[in-house]
Amino acid sequence: MMSARLLISSSLSYGQMRMALYGFAPGLTVASALLPRRLDGLYRRERTRS
Repeated sequence: MMSARLLISSSLSYGQMRMALYGFAPGLTVASALLPRRLDGLYRRERTRS
């Protein structure tokens, strides 16, 4: 199985990055929050049951 790749650049703004993610994974939920100093971001992968 071939997987799709998301091409990103460090030059993207926050808004541009969000739009790229939504285009890549339309069902994705992106949320913003102030995180503790040592964290730059988090993700949570949920698996749906068939």
